[in-house]
Amino acid sequence: GVQTCALPIYPLGILASGFGSPLDGVGSLESTFIVSELNGITFGIAILGAVLGVFNTWQSWRRDRVKLRVQLRWLIWPTDRRIGIEITNDCFLSVTISGIGFSFPDTDQEMAIIPEFTSGEQLPLRLEPRASATAILPLTAENEITRHKIKSVWVKTACDKRFSGPVPAGN
Repeated sequence: GVQTCALPIYPLGILASGFGSPLDGVGSLESTFIVSELNGITFGIAILGAVLGVFNTWQSWRRDRVKLRVQLRWLIWPTDRRIGIEITNDCFLSVTISGIGFSFPDTDQEMAIIPEFTSGEQLPLRLEPRASATAILPLTAENEITRHKIKSVWVKTACDKRFSGPVPAGN
């Protein structure tokens, strides 16, 4: 007759345990705790990495966008009193100012001006990061502004972005 040789079938953990396999002791309470603790630590590190990635993306977006602050100011000298527009570059990029003007309430009309600057420069004006400049309104523009109410003062950049600033009450 034909002889058959039947090999015993062992569970994988028992067969592999003699070879120092990572599957040693799988199923015991102690190893389950260690594996789940390591999974928890790995998961915590992954969550921390994701949060830091989102934070860095937000911070980089915020840092690399153009931000200008525009404010109407009274400029007072011993012999003269004029209206000025203070422009502050609040970002980390250089910005070129190409236009300055006013908006009027209840209408789409605006008035662009060609100002003088306290530093003697003219438009277009390049503002370096964290720098500011003050534009002095021409007397003709001042007369027009004092006769009408204005809604806001605006500044336009060379890349056609527009930034507005409030006008103090009483104007």
